[in-house]
Amino acid sequence: RPDIVSPGGNAYGEEMTATRLRDMDYYLRLITYGVIAGDVTPIEEIGLVGVREMYNSLGTPIPAVAESIRQMKQVAMGLLSPDDAAEAGYYFDFVVGAMS
Repeated sequence: RPDIVSPGGNAYGEEMTATRLRDMDYYLRLITYGVIAGDVTPIEEIGLVGVREMYNSLGTPIPAVAESIRQMKQVAMGLLSPDDAAEAGYYFDFVVGAMS
């Protein structure tokens, strides 16, 4: 989203972009935990507690975070077999849903 990466946006500049990329790495790791466990419990217990409050307090638009995760899902689905993509997709959708 141009409004996020433009001057004045929440991900403008090298440092803020690095911070947002770190966040995406965190969510990808959480999704991987869910896939390995075969359950959303690790995602809920480790990573989604207070996520809305945190991003609101930082002024980070939650829809932008959710869109980033959707884009990450799209890339990941292209790297996985159809069966693995179907399984992993559920966990991506779970995280996005938790942010909505």
